[in-house]
Amino acid sequence: MLTAFGMGLVGTVLLFAGTPPELTGEWSGDGWGNVVLKQVTPEEYTGTCTGILDAQPAEIQLKWSPDEQRFNGTWRDGGERFGELSVRRIGNQMRGAFTTVRSSTLTPAAPRLGEVAWTKGPLPLPGAVRPLDLTPWYTMRASRFDLDKRYPWRAVPRGAHTFGNVPFEIGGGMPLWGGINAQGGLVFAETADNIQVNRTFDALYVYHATFHVSDEGAPVYDLLMQHADGTSSPTTLRYGTHVRDWYLREGYPLELTDPKSKVAWEGDPVAGLPYHPLKLRFYITTIPNPKPTLEVKAITLVSAKGKSAACILAMTTGPDDLLKVDSPEGK
Repeated sequence: MLTAFGMGLVGTVLLFAGTPPELTGEWSGDGWGNVVLKQVTPEEYTGTCTGILDAQPAEIQLKWSPDEQRFNGTWRDGGERFGELSVRRIGNQMRGAFTTVRSSTLTPAAPRLGEVAWTKGPLPLPGAVRPLDLTPWYTMRASRFDLDKRYPWRAVPRGAHTFGNVPFEIGGGMPLWGGINAQGGLVFAETADNIQVNRTFDALYVYHATFHVSDEGAPVYDLLMQHADGTSSPTTLRYGTHVRDWYLREGYPLELTDPKSKVAWEGDPVAGLPYHPLKLRFYITTIPNPKPTLEVKAITLVSAKGKSAACILAMTTGPDDLLKVDSPEGK
């Protein structure tokens, strides 16, 4: 009897594990806009999405794969762009990947392999506060902060934090080329290209600092917003104006001259390391979007090739009056 019961239980578990999850309804995700799925059979869905191209909704076809425990299928934006799609539902999220085939007449094979990240429900309204997912562009992972034995990354916040009334998702850092670091053998990338945004917003909030000191007003890096109409809006981030060294030492200037830039976080250094600043500091800069009603497709960061290396830890979009700092957060 126990054997029969066990076999029945295993069969029930396998049957349950093979049951396709329900996908009907509205989903949304950066680069996909609003995704609406309709069930055709228990294992098949059709749908549309509004974000792949602006001209018309793209078509989606999905079919359940019992072996892979996910939905596989295709997407097509008219006859111009098309490819394959594979997603798995995890709670109120859908995660997966998509391809764009080389025979597409518009942007063929771009991206050759892209990420799918959908959330149940429609896109937030314009003006909503939304951190950017910078995971694909981090070259320093927050998961390795505690392993650093030379620099005080162990003291640096990571994950979800709110500084100066601005919520951020801190998953690592994006250091850009700086002359002093390069002389010491730390040669960082000169650019961080095509950081995906795909949304409208009034202002961008950048959580950042530099490695090493530059002359007051010296350019550190350029940030380019790439708009849906093909134009770009550049902003030059300058030392002492928008950002300073993450090490605060005796006699260093404290303030920033840009009224839309503030010291956001201040922490104690880690004992026993080779370098001993008085404090560690990170800053927030508000960058107004000159075309707030037009979608920003992507952001590119470019080193100014000066003395200081910029390090960008997080970015958030939202209204232009969000930043409010009475005193830096810290521990």
